Amino acid sequence: METMFVSNPLSGATMPWQFLAAPWGAIGQHMVPGASSSLIRSLSYFPEASTAQQWWTLGAWALGRMVLALIGHFRSKETMHVPESTLEAPHAGKHAS
Repeated sequence: METMFVSNPLSGATMPWQFLAAPWGAIGQHMVPGASSSLIRSLSYFPEASTAQQWWTLGAWALGRMVLALIGHFRSKETMHVPESTLEAPHAGKHAS
């Protein structure tokens, strides 16, 4: 939802981000749609331009989402506790019949 309603309008994908309102165009470049559209535009039309900022932005989002996914995975993982009374006693050897 954040991407659709906030990041896409601020991304500057349909027009240069400099044409957007003062702080919002720059903020949009620090979100995934803005960084990826600027990266594609830079690589396509300006191959000699620096793309480090876009790569760092996309890497930071990817790393942040992986960390949040791991936190969510381990947070919802339940541990199983088995009472000692339900466990069988270990057998010392074979029983004679």
